[in-house]
Amino acid sequence: MVLNENAQTLDMLIADLQAQVHAAGGKPCACGSWRGAGRRQLAGWLVRFANRRDGAWIRALARQESSLLQAFERTIAGLPTESSRGLARQLPRLRGIHMDMHSLAGTAR
Repeated sequence: MVLNENAQTLDMLIADLQAQVHAAGGKPCACGSWRGAGRRQLAGWLVRFANRRDGAWIRALARQESSLLQAFERTIAGLPTESSRGLARQLPRLRGIHMDMHSLAGTAR
């Protein structure tokens, strides 16, 4: 249930960010990067060899979520104040997901 709620929250966050880019006259991205595809593939390989696959997936998701939050915070810190306002409004959502994933990863060990 928690993972489903987090996925829905991320979907809403992505839609909000795409709407902001579109409103600013830009063309929002519609797919991920080649690095993200590589990370998913690597996580899939590692999970295949894990004794407890569910726990391994949760830990992999938690690591990727943590990287997402860190990248988001670095991006906000590098932008001018006016540009960072829209992104900063999304931080509470990401931090909530971070706390959920940290809790789930801790119980999955």
